[in-house]
Amino acid sequence: MPSIALTTAGLPRGDPLPAALQGTLAARGTLAGPVDLGDARLAREGPPPELARASVHVHGAGEPGDILLLLRFLKGAGIPPAAAARGAGDPLLILAGPAALPNPEPFAAFFDAILVKDPGAVLAALMEAWAGARPRGREAVVAAWTACPGSYVPSAYRIAYGEDGCLETVTPVGGAPIPVPAFWEPPPAVRDPCGAVDRAGRPGLRALGPCLWAWDHDARGRPRGVTAVLGAAREGLRQAAGLLLPDAEVDAVLDRIADAGAGQVELELMLGLPGETEADVDGMLEVVKRLRHRLVQGGRGARRVPEILPAVSTFFPRPWTATQWAPLADVRDLVRRHRDLARSLGKVGNVSLLHDVPKWAHVQGVLARGDRRMAGLFALALETGGDWAAACRRWHLNADFFALRSRSADEAFPWDHLDVGVRKADLRKEAEARGLLPS
Repeated sequence: MPSIALTTAGLPRGDPLPAALQGTLAARGTLAGPVDLGDARLAREGPPPELARASVHVHGAGEPGDILLLLRFLKGAGIPPAAAARGAGDPLLILAGPAALPNPEPFAAFFDAILVKDPGAVLAALMEAWAGARPRGREAVVAAWTACPGSYVPSAYRIAYGEDGCLETVTPVGGAPIPVPAFWEPPPAVRDPCGAVDRAGRPGLRALGPCLWAWDHDARGRPRGVTAVLGAAREGLRQAAGLLLPDAEVDAVLDRIADAGAGQVELELMLGLPGETEADVDGMLEVVKRLRHRLVQGGRGARRVPEILPAVSTFFPRPWTATQWAPLADVRDLVRRHRDLARSLGKVGNVSLLHDVPKWAHVQGVLARGDRRMAGLFALALETGGDWAAACRRWHLNADFFALRSRSADEAFPWDHLDVGVRKADLRKEAEARGLLPS
């Protein structure tokens, strides 16, 4: 019976994806895994050898950067990472998970197929096609996978770039579909970072308002914590990010937080939004102070002064959102604004700042809107032991071309030939209304 490997990287513990894939794979071969390639134990002992001997390797990845863990494993196992370099004795590689959408092109060089619809159903079709075509060789299998709905086969598309480095044409070959049906249920059109945040159905969360949730309730039903998605201190910035929360309603949200009587309050904020100024960073500090004042005074459910956790993330544009045309803010400005905000919040009692690393946001911005030329960047990141900044410096292409450049309204994107259930024309109108298109 053929061997099939299932690995993951960057997926939350208990994520349903491995369980959904495990039964599908086990029914069609001897299953090795699931194995988390990010496990610290594997760093010491190495992955089980049966993974390298598998005929098919399915990898579930949470974020684009998590692909690097798989490439490290392949290199250690003597398996060529590039799909074009793998031969009859090497495994076929399939990518699944959130990293596969909304833009699978940065990983096109490594995978024979990428799941761009509901993973369980698509993988079952891929395994059936594999079983039927396997006697005729790997090229026959890949050709059969091209016909499986929800499977994106990168080798079935020829990509051409213009002299300016921008995408020019995408040409399907061998009967490959275009556009490629690529939506799950619900359609995974990536929501803007602060906008239309949908947390319905998450265990333990209860909605307190349009941007406010309670979590981890005690025996009496009182929340131990609340999370408020404020995005930014200024209404104009929130609108640019897709969060429709007028300034007039912010104080009502702060009052509701105080009345919830939680022991901990998390404020989700974002730095680097298009149009952000120094005054907007100062505005975040003022919002935190206004909230603290209400909490000190005590709301209706107050038991003690809760801890305030401003959770500040760095904005980067994402495919299939109105922000896909916008540039990432200059990393030096982001670093300085993070530092200034941390210094100011450090002077406010009972406040602990949570934040990401702006330099990593630059890498995320590159990968989010990148194309299959990212293969060279991944190779350098592998050589540098995961030092993405060093990889960007050594890369023959300019990383800022992908991260910091404003896109023209009619520019073609690497993901345009996918159908995610959202029309680009509608996003363009939305981007224009938010002031996200270059003037």
